[in-house]
Amino acid sequence: MADQQISDTAWKTIVPLFCRTFMASLKRFSEIMTFRRVAEIGELEGYEKIFHESSATVYETFLGPHSGDYLVDRDNAIEKLGGLEATTKRMAVSTLETFRRSVDAASLIFAHSILDGLALDFLTVTSIVDREFWEQPLLKRKATLGELKSSSYDKILTERIEARLTELEKE
Repeated sequence: MADQQISDTAWKTIVPLFCRTFMASLKRFSEIMTFRRVAEIGELEGYEKIFHESSATVYETFLGPHSGDYLVDRDNAIEKLGGLEATTKRMAVSTLETFRRSVDAASLIFAHSILDGLALDFLTVTSIVDREFWEQPLLKRKATLGELKSSSYDKILTERIEARLTELEKE
């Protein structure tokens, strides 16, 4: 491929594909950043509510009318946990840490999806620019006599390359 020229037809196909790929990846990465920013705002806005909900849970657990049903020594349990306020704060912080990890995991999955799409688009470009690169691993694929009779080698190769790209997209 190093000494091979890219045809005008190939350029007319790959340049718009590169542009679409670039713009789509920018848009999707922007969506990830927006998602993360909205999550951050929600976290900041929601901290007080999370703290109050955690407080209600802790107080219900340790001081509620049924706490004696499952706590043998309530005062000792409260002391070992560092008090109700400290327990409430740990619970709220834990909730927010879980939320942050979830946002990170979702962001990573979205980013991975973007990279998969980019890889497939760039593989498509290589199939247009350097068909010989794709030809070698596809030589062992079978063609029926009907295909050989009704199609050219070039058309069959194109179909096999497209089929391989579809396989890669599903992996």
